[in-house]
Amino acid sequence: MTTRQHHPDPMDQARQWLDEHDVPFRQTSEYQLKIGRINFYPSKGTSFRDGDKARHAVTGLEGLIELLTEDGFLPS
Repeated sequence: MTTRQHHPDPMDQARQWLDEHDVPFRQTSEYQLKIGRINFYPSKGTSFRDGDKARHAVTGLEGLIELLTEDGFLPS
């Protein structure tokens, strides 16, 4: 018998983290979260701001936190 490990859903994790830190967001699709001008794709871990030509260099929640801090959603 094999046991399957449960892997948390990245979208659920991101929504939970944002809720816990009182960061307002909206889910625009099953893949994307929108926080102000920041677009975050939890499954890929990529984020970028509206108008950016490339994604943010740091991926995952760490990269999102950098952008949220720069945009004033979190204290620096």
